[in-house]
Amino acid sequence: MTKQSRGARYLTFLALFMFLGTAGAADRVPRHRLHQQQLQDTLDLQLQQSLGRVQGLSTRERVELDRLEARQRMQQQMLHDEHLVQSQRFAHDAERHRTVDRLYRQEAENQRQRFYLDQQRLLGSMRARPLQRERPEGELVLP
Repeated sequence: MTKQSRGARYLTFLALFMFLGTAGAADRVPRHRLHQQQLQDTLDLQLQQSLGRVQGLSTRERVELDRLEARQRMQQQMLHDEHLVQSQRFAHDAERHRTVDRLYRQEAENQRQRFYLDQQRLLGSMRARPLQRERPEGELVLP
């Protein structure tokens, strides 16, 4: 983890802490709705990733797929964090808040589509394994 990513995480944590600490009762409903949307997005991503799992991957291929999925989860978390900051920033302006929510939903959907295409591209580039091991020419197969 680089210093910059640790710093960004610290700032995100600090912003989240300040947001949660200063939010009043009026902010609870939008905050709850945001949290529910983020949980749903996370579940959708996990479901998409689990459905894309292929049996019979080599260790290297499994590592590549795990790396892709970790990068996708990180990007999803960054989008959630940015949305949280923007929601807090425009909490007093209903029109801008709706715009922030609409843009977040659009970007989350675009992100899910990119994740799916990235996963399909990676899985498509991996060599399909034969159902039976290849036998040298002339070898007899006994039942």
